[in-house]
Amino acid sequence: MNNLIDFPLVSSEYSVKQLKAEEAEVFQGLYDRCTDFALLTDGVAFSTTAAREEFEIVPEGKTTQDVYIFGLFDAHDILSGAITLRVAFGSPL
Repeated sequence: MNNLIDFPLVSSEYSVKQLKAEEAEVFQGLYDRCTDFALLTDGVAFSTTAAREEFEIVPEGKTTQDVYIFGLFDAHDILSGAITLRVAFGSPL
């Protein structure tokens, strides 16, 4: 992922930044803060490796270079949400 993509939002209180695999610990913090959601939806808490796994799960015939994870950060630079995109067809971004 050589071309990192970060962009501001209309709201000055939030920004979106592309997360790299090396930042899995920051991403895991979001999972850890969302235990109630996991329990309500799946009946079990997220694993302690959930964030790392998001970077490693790839469509058949693709590589980790085809996984893009964008984090929503608040004004205090705390990760508040994330979107994972996996390129399944064609070329990566």
